[in-house]
Amino acid sequence: MTVIICILAFLLLAYGGFTFFLFYIACWRFEMGPRFSRFLGGNGKEGPDWAAPSYTGLAKKGMALLDSLQPRALRIPSFDGLTLSARLYENPNAQGVLVGCNGFRSTGVRDFAAAAPFYWQLGFSLLLADQRACGDSEGRCITYGVRERRDAQAWCREMEDRFPGLPILLAGVSLGGTTVLMASDELPPSVRAIVADCGFCSPYEQMEYVAYRTVPFEPGVRAVLFGVDMWCRLLARFKLKEWSAQQALYKTDIPVCFIHGQADKLVPYRCTKVNRTACASPSVLLAVPDAGHAMAIAADPEGYYQTVTDFLDQYFF
Repeated sequence: MTVIICILAFLLLAYGGFTFFLFYIACWRFEMGPRFSRFLGGNGKEGPDWAAPSYTGLAKKGMALLDSLQPRALRIPSFDGLTLSARLYENPNAQGVLVGCNGFRSTGVRDFAAAAPFYWQLGFSLLLADQRACGDSEGRCITYGVRERRDAQAWCREMEDRFPGLPILLAGVSLGGTTVLMASDELPPSVRAIVADCGFCSPYEQMEYVAYRTVPFEPGVRAVLFGVDMWCRLLARFKLKEWSAQQALYKTDIPVCFIHGQADKLVPYRCTKVNRTACASPSVLLAVPDAGHAMAIAADPEGYYQTVTDFLDQYFF
């Protein structure tokens, strides 16, 4: 009996340790190195340089524009006591304000550099926010949109107070795309439209998709996610099935522009199809056949610019 108890205790400790490790790499704040990038589907480099040359060129042009401006550093408190940070680039000819939410372990400036000149020329002031546990914002855990959605809502309220009368465009890339979709049911009146680039459906479904790469066995994946969810509840104060993009989209009345690369290996294109099906408001879709994760603007820049311009002409301006 003692031997059996020791074996069971060892297995329990091993299970807890393994699921904690997965929780740590999925949620805990740290810099994403080359090996982790490759595990997630990248090629082992960080920032704009990890992408295709076409994206790198767009990002460098965008960074040159942003570097030539004089941003204002903004900070606001989150609902749970964190300090959230963003950079505000005020357009002297502003016809609207873009609130941008970054992707996984990135920053607002990094993820919106490629699109910044496009939105600037359309007449947007740019608020490029660092999501919690990213960039200059506080936070020790990424919550896959569950808590980030309330941060995005807070930034929109802040912009509504600072720029009364100016409409707001809420935009996000990757994790940021999910954040803005999850936030879509409770946004201030000034938010007229949403642009969501390659967002996933929910924390559980995204982790399930990645887990199948490591444990291609359904009962094993379920067991692993049960343990990861336990650590999320204990240490990050959220549940993997607490909220989803579809739950918010069922109730939204804000028009949404969905963008996704059909060659995306990190967040499958089917996620955007599912999210769009759930969307109760008017929506448009740009699906780029050869684009990888967050690469739609690089793979088909003209299609990106035309789709977003037509969408904004119809629902925003």
